[in-house]
Amino acid sequence: MERFLIVLFALLAWAFPAHAQAQAPSHVIPFELYDNRIYLDVAGPGFAHRRFLLDTGAQLTHYTAELVAEAGLRTSGRVGITGTGSGRIRGRYVAPATLRIGTLALPVGRGISAPAELLFGPVFSGTGRRFEGVIGYDLFDAFAVEIDYGARLLRLYPRGRAPPAGDSIAVRLIDRKPYLQASLAVGGAAIPALLHLDTGFGGALSLNGRFVAEHNLVARAGPTLAAVTRGVGGATEARLARIDALRFGPIGVARPIVSLALAQGAGVRAESAGRIGGELLRRYRVTIDYAGRVIRLAPGEGAGASFEADMSGIALLLAPDGGFMAASVAPGSAAAEAGVREGDRLLAVDGRPAAGTTLEAVRAALREDGASRRLLLLRQGREVEAVLRLRRRL
Repeated sequence: MERFLIVLFALLAWAFPAHAQAQAPSHVIPFELYDNRIYLDVAGPGFAHRRFLLDTGAQLTHYTAELVAEAGLRTSGRVGITGTGSGRIRGRYVAPATLRIGTLALPVGRGISAPAELLFGPVFSGTGRRFEGVIGYDLFDAFAVEIDYGARLLRLYPRGRAPPAGDSIAVRLIDRKPYLQASLAVGGAAIPALLHLDTGFGGALSLNGRFVAEHNLVARAGPTLAAVTRGVGGATEARLARIDALRFGPIGVARPIVSLALAQGAGVRAESAGRIGGELLRRYRVTIDYAGRVIRLAPGEGAGASFEADMSGIALLLAPDGGFMAASVAPGSAAAEAGVREGDRLLAVDGRPAAGTTLEAVRAALREDGASRRLLLLRQGREVEAVLRLRRRL
């Protein structure tokens, strides 16, 4: 009996550490969550502590040309870079390198670079946050990546060996990007849609111009608001709307806000219906496992919260010289009624200087139904005050 117990304990001591090791992350990396996008602190050959966006839509690692020149990274050849905008950017290939992200030394393959304002300018102005690179496929191909939005942590597991937490949804890799099959409920119809899972997109759901036109979605979606989507390749005119529901796998999302593009982006595949982004994903703990061709979603903070859009009518952007400006003011909106004009510079919200906050925080303050907001504006060299009474527009 004693010999049996010794053997049993030896087997347990061997089995449980191995099991624990299989379930433990190889690396745990903190991230910054801003405007529903994930930013990492990255170092590489010739540079340190630079902000990179984590983007499942990036087939290659992106660098700004300014960072490449400063770090002395080797470049070669020419490449055309396209995205959700209609433009095409001329860039260069960047030699493979090893990037350090927290405790991880990540070898990345050939990258691409272009001047910062050409490559990321529309995203800078739309989010109010600058960055110097993008990491995508190289990381997601090397690990099963768990994104814990609530804890602001990435947990990296060996490929195919992440804990099976949450609902599983099959994904397809097309051009190094993850796609899933979904269904949209719009105006009483169920429309199948192949959607790109895009951590680099801050909204909940965006549908591409070709798909929108094919299904006449602007007319079928009901009330809409004018909008602009901003990405690599420029800005695209769009309409914001609510659809009845989005479903993918066992996940059902009620009344999400969707951006309906009015033109097809130059880098968008014809068969792609659109993108699922951070405004939806941040409500879950998301595991992306390319090796297993699966993603898993476990409900997280705010999983059942409603989706909201701007309630002021001001389209705020980061101005070229810093600060925030009204790029447009919607007719009949709270801002229009309060006398806000296109081109006004925002100095303060409810007495708090805009210079001491973020564009993300200002936009959040303008999404509270029924609230009053006192804005201090700069117009043609003089200060103007406007009081807005916010209300839902969708």
